[in-house]
Amino acid sequence: MQQHNPKLRTLFTQRGLIQGTVTVSAANTLVTGELDTTLSPQASTLVQPLQQNVNREYSWQNGRFVQVTYPSLYPVASRGEAESLQQQANSGQSVPWSDPMTTAEQMAKDIFKWPATSPQDKVLNNDGTTAQIQLVRQNPQMQVTVTLKQLVQQNKTGLWFVTAAQTGDITLTQPQPSSVVTSPTNIKVTGALTDGQTTATLFDHTLTSLSLLNNPALNADTNGTYTGMLFYTNSVQNQPGLLLVQSVPPGGSNKTGQLLLTQVILG
Repeated sequence: MQQHNPKLRTLFTQRGLIQGTVTVSAANTLVTGELDTTLSPQASTLVQPLQQNVNREYSWQNGRFVQVTYPSLYPVASRGEAESLQQQANSGQSVPWSDPMTTAEQMAKDIFKWPATSPQDKVLNNDGTTAQIQLVRQNPQMQVTVTLKQLVQQNKTGLWFVTAAQTGDITLTQPQPSSVVTSPTNIKVTGALTDGQTTATLFDHTLTSLSLLNNPALNADTNGTYTGMLFYTNSVQNQPGLLLVQSVPPGGSNKTGQLLLTQVILG
């Protein structure tokens, strides 16, 4: 009789994680965490305690584990952080993300750097687990549609997470959403204002904007496509991040600005 000798094969390895953790999520993905030792003492006091760790998520695809992004753009950018926030809310802690309008307007302040909320902000629709909010800015003029979902817990106590934020006409063609980007990163968008100022901003896993080594303005070609390159220093490899592209009309213009926000992995 032929004997079979099974052999173990390593499918996933992570070495050198500082205070490292690994869990299996409810979505059957692997979530690793490690302390971000690159944060300065001042930066550590400005971010949420759970953002002091770098969380990475891996999905089994085509016979191997592949790093993936989590749908949340705000208030956190990873599954581990989102689940921790929901646990805090379930334990009775007060968190500000239990209302979709409040969450969307706070994102506009933190990410878009809008100075104030507008009385014209409104709920476009809300079915209890998915909501769309229209945010309005007067100067410069801009109307951004924000989609939010209860990603972790779909009930009355579920927190709301931003999954999309964009105006109607702008489209990102490079890089692809949720892809790995490295410095220098090529940026290409269509639908931006031909006479406005179009810029791009990268955010790290703490949703803090990265310092760029060059002018972030994008240049228009004869086809109206805006392209540019971003040079930056990334101190934490393969961390989840965000890319924000804004196209602002010139002063005195009656045109409406354009904006989009998407996930990336900072390689």
